[in-house]
Amino acid sequence: KDTFDLKYEVWKWCGYSEGKKSWNLYKNGVLVAGISNDNKNKFNVLIRHIESKEKGMASKLIFMLLDNGVVLETGKPNYNSVSTTAYYMNKKIADLIRNNNKYMFTILGKANNSGKEDYEPYKEASTKIDNYHYRFELK
Repeated sequence: KDTFDLKYEVWKWCGYSEGKKSWNLYKNGVLVAGISNDNKNKFNVLIRHIESKEKGMASKLIFMLLDNGVVLETGKPNYNSVSTTAYYMNKKIADLIRNNNKYMFTILGKANNSGKEDYEPYKEASTKIDNYHYRFELK
């Protein structure tokens, strides 16, 4: 049986989250997913970036954090953009929460993908009228 551990530590991947604190998920002692925090409070995470090295591990990390009372926000409405991958993950999490008595979500407002319509990782999400930022939390 697999073991999973959460650790709040410095971001373990390169990129624009270097130096940021993040929640990291370890599976059997191996780092499989992380969420960098654009906020000072580790229990109220403003997601800067999500990285996953194994299918399903980003969602697992999100629900493990929610189960531990961590509030997650996907970004600031009308400010942060959402990639197409993140758009589908956000929708999936909201759909899973919609019919669950344990968690809740709040739509914070529209993502700002302005200027990224032709940039491949954001292209499809930029066309979605329901490209929102969310707050996910325990009820």
